Amino acid sequence: PKKHTKINADDIILMRISFNIRFNAVVRRFILADLVWLAGWGLISPIFAVFILQNIEGATVVTLGIAAAIYWILKSVIQIPVALAIDRTPSERDDYTVLVISLLLAGITAFSFILVRTVWQLYLVEALHALSFALYIPSWNGIFARHLDANHRALEFALDSAAVGIATGIAGLAGSVMVKQF
Repeated sequence: PKKHTKINADDIILMRISFNIRFNAVVRRFILADLVWLAGWGLISPIFAVFILQNIEGATVVTLGIAAAIYWILKSVIQIPVALAIDRTPSERDDYTVLVISLLLAGITAFSFILVRTVWQLYLVEALHALSFALYIPSWNGIFARHLDANHRALEFALDSAAVGIATGIAGLAGSVMVKQF
């Protein structure tokens, strides 16, 4: 039986964390891909807001709020049936296929923003953006989860979240600096 010891606040402060852990190659690649992928979206977010306000006639801050709501609500609603569909088979092949489709749609979405000239076109592209990420999230998570080390699941998810958060934050700051400069 394992001996349980009580940890106090001083122990937590003195605790050292070692990342001398070997991660599955898929997990490493997925964390790196997620970092680059979502940092790219974080980079364009501040630029996107200024672009919309300056280049779409009649666009306001409320327009941006509606566009954000369209994205978040549709993504949240659509990803549930997508997850149910890909969970029907134990194979990773359908997850991978959905992931590739999501990345292609997201690429099309990114370039589609350049073509937006009206508010309704913005909303349509945001719906496509939502669809692409509604496909991406469950397929990415399904593959990622299958390759996690049983002893480090929480750590590997936390590393992904931390990498994405830091990269997106830095990219968002860089994007806002670029907007100010140019």
